[in-house]
Amino acid sequence: MKKLLLLGLTIISIVQITAQTEKGKFRIGANSNLDASFVSTKLSGERTSKDLDLGFEIGASYFVFNNLSAGLSLSFLGTNRKFENSTDAFNTYTFNLGPEITYYLLKGRIKPLLSSSYTFGWRGTSFESDSNVININSTIFNLGAGVAFFISKSISIDVKLNYFNRQDDTELQDQNSFSFVNPIRKFELVSTGIDSLIGFNFYF
Repeated sequence: MKKLLLLGLTIISIVQITAQTEKGKFRIGANSNLDASFVSTKLSGERTSKDLDLGFEIGASYFVFNNLSAGLSLSFLGTNRKFENSTDAFNTYTFNLGPEITYYLLKGRIKPLLSSSYTFGWRGTSFESDSNVININSTIFNLGAGVAFFISKSISIDVKLNYFNRQDDTELQDQNSFSFVNPIRKFELVSTGIDSLIGFNFYF
């Protein structure tokens, strides 16, 4: 009798957890990167840098199908970048917004997941030298895989690894120079890397 009762409670628990990723449900959440130890940047294919990133992201999505949600992601990223074999260094702050999708696998309290997003935004930069970035347009592609741990029928803790490819189209000019003496320079920054993320999500 006790075994049957335990089995029944387990089945009910699984059904309740599964229901949170059914078609018609909503999900809101936030996550942050745990580290940024695998980040490298190429400057117009000529120089590379080592970056320290700190990111925070919030998102809201709707389950268009069972276990598949689609929505919007808003992210903030702060970066300290130092180029190899150079004294050039600067800090950047990026805000990006764009679509995201997440797919959950299996049933129960532990669900593997796959996610992807492609966001567009603006980046501001402060140089440690006498240069000033006047315009940066940023796009970021993310592809992640991880696990959602449902601690209740409406809350999960997500842990995942995320690959990203970030492209910045940049224009800069020295602060203390006239444009006809030192014209605006244009270049492209392409950053790729893998970071680990942890976040909380709420389902309703």
